[in-house]
Amino acid sequence: MALSDTTQAKKYASVAEVAAAQAKEAVVEALKAPVYADEAKQYAEQALQSSSEAGEYSTQAGISVALSSENANIAKESAESAASSAKNAQNMADAKTYYITESDPTGTIAGLAGTQSGDGFRVAQGVDSNESFRYYVNDNGEAVEKASQVGTALVEATKILANDVDRRTNGVQSQKKSKYPFEILDGKGKVALYIDNTGKLNSPGGAYLATLDISVLNSPELVTNLATIQKLVTNLSLAIGLNVFSPKKNSRYAYSVTDTNGRVSQGVLLDGTMEYMGLPLSQQIGQIKNDFFFIGDSITAFTETTSNDYNSTNRDQAPAVCAQGWPVWGEMLSQGRILKTGISATGGFRADQILATHVPVAVAAKPKFCVVLAGRNNIVQIDSYTYEQTIKSMASIYLTLRKAGITPVCCSMSAQSGNTDAQNTMRYKLNEWIRAYAEKYSLPFVDMHKATTDPLTGEWYSGWNYDASHPTAIGAKAMGQALVDVMSLWVGGTSPRMAESNTTPATSTNLITNPLFITTSATNVPESWDVGTAGVVTLESNAAVKGSVLHLVSANGTNQASRSQTIAVTPGDVMEFSMKFKAGTETVNNAWVHYAATPFAGGNILAGIRLWKAVTDFGTYSQRFTVPAGVTSVFVSLSGFDLSIGQIGLFKITGI
Repeated sequence: MALSDTTQAKKYASVAEVAAAQAKEAVVEALKAPVYADEAKQYAEQALQSSSEAGEYSTQAGISVALSSENANIAKESAESAASSAKNAQNMADAKTYYITESDPTGTIAGLAGTQSGDGFRVAQGVDSNESFRYYVNDNGEAVEKASQVGTALVEATKILANDVDRRTNGVQSQKKSKYPFEILDGKGKVALYIDNTGKLNSPGGAYLATLDISVLNSPELVTNLATIQKLVTNLSLAIGLNVFSPKKNSRYAYSVTDTNGRVSQGVLLDGTMEYMGLPLSQQIGQIKNDFFFIGDSITAFTETTSNDYNSTNRDQAPAVCAQGWPVWGEMLSQGRILKTGISATGGFRADQILATHVPVAVAAKPKFCVVLAGRNNIVQIDSYTYEQTIKSMASIYLTLRKAGITPVCCSMSAQSGNTDAQNTMRYKLNEWIRAYAEKYSLPFVDMHKATTDPLTGEWYSGWNYDASHPTAIGAKAMGQALVDVMSLWVGGTSPRMAESNTTPATSTNLITNPLFITTSATNVPESWDVGTAGVVTLESNAAVKGSVLHLVSANGTNQASRSQTIAVTPGDVMEFSMKFKAGTETVNNAWVHYAATPFAGGNILAGIRLWKAVTDFGTYSQRFTVPAGVTSVFVSLSGFDLSIGQIGLFKITGI
């Protein structure tokens, strides 16, 4: 029964009782009809007597005559009304009772036979009927039903129904005074369960469920998180498909996921540690993809090449990189195990500005790791930006990345020179905080301070810096090595695509022809490589490189030796440019991809190293890019004063 039926049932019962009482009262009044008739006769006689007496005193003042006449009229009207009432009452009194028989199933045959036209009669409906009597009027021999009286059976049945609903809905409130459209109260009148105005089911005291089996999800959204699960009673079993979330007494898990054989595949230990396949997630190292994104201030931004001074914020040859870039050294020294997939950094930015501007770029890139080197400009601006503000911003950077599924690589600040005592105090406090944060949350920590700071002076090692903040190529190399020392333990053995055999574009995804420089048209002349400036070119062998090494040396110390190759490409294709290279001089060396014959026109550099000014052993470089719209050919250009190149490739990446 609907909740509103309770009120309706009670209402019907009440109406039935009132109707029965009124019918009974009507019968009693009908029996008094002769009395009313006698009284009416007396009133009429009294009225006539009053009229006679009024005539006897006609000689009185005119006003008395008028009054007497008025009284006579009133008395006459009263007599007529009384006579009419007496007749009606007599009709009711004369109403006889008849009964239903087999030959008279409605009782009206006998009723019509026993009454005259205009008289009323009633028919008893029987003990088990919902009506006690039906009232009729004899209308020229036709029984016209006028009313019915509720029977005791209906009254009793209605009472039973109302009481039954009362018992079944005890505590359910669905009235005007209820706070919610539907609510269930406990014995003390407190709300135990209710549906609010938005249609949501609420249980203020919590829900205790022995089992919860979700086989079909009809809800448009299902929100499940650890906080919600932890609020459930500890012996709750939650089944979703073939997985069962089932905490047990004395279990080492606060919550776990088991397979159909009851084996735990993953879970949350009682101390909050996440476990997967029997091992804490903190031990799941060496299985993580090796893509690294870098965010920070100018120390990171200066990775990309500029044709201007070292500290120019106009990195006009980006995305090509230079030897000032410590992320590139990390990639080179790891032989590509640390793969630089992107940089987003701005000179002069504090931690709060990095949070607002560059963290969203990193999140959108979706790398496995994001290397964060920040805080130096907070130290510089100590008078306007406090330590407390700084660590709040740093914490937000790390947490935002973690929530996005990206592992932050927490770096202490590299060496600093020329600080005041107050700046040094904040510097060491911030470096300690960064380390402590990484330790607390089991994040990788790279100690750039240790890698670049002279223990005797507390500043940069001599020759490792251009100014108080920025490293030279030597300083950047030390920072790159520090990154490799830590992060090589976190990543798998994945390496970039490299030319491993001497292929042709027709039979390989490597679009460069003669990538190992094996095929020659003459001594030291590799086929398919166009000569720009001749210089001194030799083909050499090196144990670190497969195939031959193309060694370019300036012939006069003024002009770079150069070679190039033009390659057909398709707009929209994702490409990876990779090579092994070695620089034998601190003067300029270049190896890059561009899509115009004049490589600096219109920002048309796509990848590579430019204006590299540092001596290196063979290292690995790799960079991905998307072929711009309208570009159908690109140039791979090699030039330098002392540059060695091997295993070069331009690969079309297969989309999966």
